[in-house]
Formats: sequence, C-alpha cells, structure tokens
Amino acid sequence: MTVRILVAISLVLITQLLFAQDESAHGGHVRLVAQLDEPEFYCLDIAGWGDHLQLDDPLQTHTCKTRGGEDQMFHFDGNRLKVSNYDRCVQVAGSGGKTLAGSAVITKPCSEDPLQDISLDSDGNIRVGQTGYCFGAGNESTEASGPSHMWRTLAVVPCDAGPAHLLTWQVGLDCCGEAAAETASATASIRGLDAKFIDANGIRTRYYDAGSGEPVLLVHGGPWEATSSANDWSLNIAGLAEEFRVLAPDRLGNGMTANPGRAREVDFSIAGQIKHIADFIEALDIGPVNIVAHSEGGISLYLAVERPDLVKSLVLVSSNIAAPDVGQDQRKQALTVCPWEVNGEEIGPWMDELICRYRRLSHDPSHLDNEFIAALELMNRQPKVQWTRFYRDGGAGEPFRSQFSEWRDSMHSRIRDDGALTIPILLVWARNDPTHPLDRSMALYDVLAPHNASVQTLIINNAGHYSFREKPDEFNFAVIRFIKAWKSLGEIQ
Repeated sequence: MTVRILVAISLVLITQLLFAQDESAHGGHVRLVAQLDEPEFYCLDIAGWGDHLQLDDPLQTHTCKTRGGEDQMFHFDGNRLKVSNYDRCVQVAGSGGKTLAGSAVITKPCSEDPLQDISLDSDGNIRVGQTGYCFGAGNESTEASGPSHMWRTLAVVPCDAGPAHLLTWQVGLDCCGEAAAETASATASIRGLDAKFIDANGIRTRYYDAGSGEPVLLVHGGPWEATSSANDWSLNIAGLAEEFRVLAPDRLGNGMTANPGRAREVDFSIAGQIKHIADFIEALDIGPVNIVAHSEGGISLYLAVERPDLVKSLVLVSSNIAAPDVGQDQRKQALTVCPWEVNGEEIGPWMDELICRYRRLSHDPSHLDNEFIAALELMNRQPKVQWTRFYRDGGAGEPFRSQFSEWRDSMHSRIRDDGALTIPILLVWARNDPTHPLDRSMALYDVLAPHNASVQTLIINNAGHYSFREKPDEFNFAVIRFIKAWKSLGEIQ
C-alpha cells in the first residue's frame, strides 16, 4: 500500500541544508531519511564500482557504504549537486530545459543547463529548479551484488504527489545517518544540561540534576525503546530549577537508561517501570519527592499508591495510562500519516516516522529543534534499542503486560473506594491534544476526588500532547504555584 508520511524532520534538515552548502570537496552521502527495508539506509549512488563505474548510467539508490563509497559522495555548490570525486554534476534527463515525471537522474559535465538546477529545500526534498519535480526512490527493491546490498531506482516525481518516505533526504552524512547524531553530546545532553548516570538497583540510569531545595522529579512519557527520554523536559528544567531541585531520569529501557537484564525480563512491564522509578529515588536518597509526570510517565500515580513514602505531591500531564479508558480520542486519525506498521509489519521507529509523531501530537510543533532531534537520533542508534524490541516482542513482561487494564481498575478502586491516595494532585490536560479527550481527565478526577480534597485540574489552551514543551513558561508557572501553595498550607512537608 502507498504510505503518505508527513515527514516532520524539517528542522534537522535545515541544519543539513546549511551543512551541504559548505561541504568540502570530499563530499558526503545523500541519504533517504527512512530506512525502508535496508537497516543501513539507501544513499544516492553511481552504478558499478571501482574501474567498472558507470558514470553515464542513471543514478540509483543503493545501500549506504561505510568504506569504498567514493561513488556515493556528493555535495551542493550553490544550485548544483556535484559528484565530489569526479568532475561531474547531477542532472535530470529531459530536453529543452524540460523534464517529465519518471525521468532518470544522471550525471553530466557541469554546465549552465537548467536541468542541473538542483537544490535541497527545508523539508528535505531535492528539487529540480522550478519544475515542481523532486528526486524520488522507487517503491520496489532488490539485491544488488549480494544479500548485503540492496538497490532501488531513482527518478523525478511530482514533489507534492509522491510518498514522503521516498522523497525525503538528508545530505552531508558520513554513513547511515550519523551526521545529525554527531551534533549531540555522547550523553545526548541538550540545552546546556549535563546528564549524569547512577546505578538504580542494577540499572544504569541516565538523569539530569539541576537546582536545589524541594525535590521535583520529572517523569517523561513514551513507550519502550529510546523514543522518549528526560530530554522531553529540556525546556522546563532550567525554569523549574530556579525554585526547586529538579531531577529527570530516563525511564527503564528508555533514552540511555539500560534495559532489564535477562534474569529480570518480567520488568519489561508497567510494574517494572514503577519499580525502577522507586529504585531511582532511593538510589539518590531524595524521597519523598514531588512528581511531575507526562503521558506514560503517569505510572507515577500507581507508585504514589504503592509507595506513599516516596511521593508527596503529583502532577499528571495528559496521561491515558493513569486515567480510565473512557471517551473517544483522535490518536489514530492524527497518526495515520506516520504509521508504525504497514501491512501488519512494524516499520519504526525511524526518525521521519518518529518526528512525524511528535509533530502530529503537538498543536505547535516548533518546540522540536535541531538539538532535540539530533539527540533523539543518537539515542535511537544504540544497540540496546534493538534488544529492547527483541525482549518486548518476545513476550517479556507477561503476564502483567496483557493484564494491565484489570490491574489499573483495581488500583482505581483502591483510590476511589478506599481513599488510598490523599496527597495534593494536579491534573493538566491540553485543549488541543488529539490523544486525550477532556472527559478522560474528568473521569480520572472522579477516581481521585471522593477521598481527596486536594485534587485540582488545569486545562492549557492552544496546546497539544506536549503542552509542557509547547508552553513551557505557562506550564512551569502552574507547577511552581501548585507546589508552593500546598507547601505553604502544610500539605507538602
């Protein structure tokens, strides 16, 4: 099936565009952002190899080469895409300065031919002058010189009609998409923050620690793997650290925090995630803490029930995992343009698909800057990410994972009927979040409020699922006011 992915990698590609204009003579790869069926990605390629290079044949897309890839080196020089190691420029086939959809991409001696007017736009499209055509990889692939190499055709296609995952490129890469990741620090720290590591009951855990005073623990959302991390809070930490000691860990198996070991496969579950947060708090000896938790980080609600000695207040932000499963959300509709699966086969997380999700769940996606995306790519290239998927898909964490709904209902019963949670709680929901209908927030309020007079709600307008990133100052103000108010009333010790 044809997949139209609204690739939301444009902020990274602006950096790539600038890089491409200044690229030195040795050049770099021109690589599709999407992996497709090739783990090492597809790069622009001259057919043949060594003495058998076919400079006059149409260009193709081919497995990106880590060594001996002189035939994959290109660089932009103004509105010319030059073959870095040969005295040639990229050109599209045509006549009289005109081309047609499906025309081949070739190399010719550099000239003023308008069909050599080729540029990279901020969306990652390689455009042919003002023709409305862009470079597009073929839908089908086959083995090249053996099963370790794959190739696809390359042709010009209408920029606004082709599937985005076949039209979106990054330029100036050394190999396999590492250029963007290399702009991030080795610890994926961003925004001037300095990540640390600590052993939390045998799990090497990455975290940020800033400020002093009342401890505030930020728990990020996201599923397993490296698709989310403490970097989600990068726009909030400095502001909150002016008032509190702020700690933000990567959850178990997320970001750069390690996976559970083979002997602890049961921890690939919500129960394991909850235990890891408790272990982190105890490793730093900071409990009890005020917790601010987003989305799946809302498992902190259950930590507060199970370990009241560790939690003294709670802010839950757009958390389905904490709320009853009521109301109709628009998550599926919002994410149809960046699917996780095609024909039942998982295709992610690739960077284009992943950033697409961040953007589609945001009301204002401008919070996704180059630095954030580069660090995200770095984390997703860790070998442990593949192991996370291996364990998860192999059934690790069962039977708890499949029984979560029943367990959540029992926890809600303890809170609603037995009064198991009486700490101050603030529910933060965003008016424009497609994944979390407001009636779900009220259903959670009805669970929390019967035995707790310290439950409040806040709706942030003109914000999506990442309201805390989209409106960091407004969000920080609400959190600071909430904690300080209840502390002044003696409800937070």
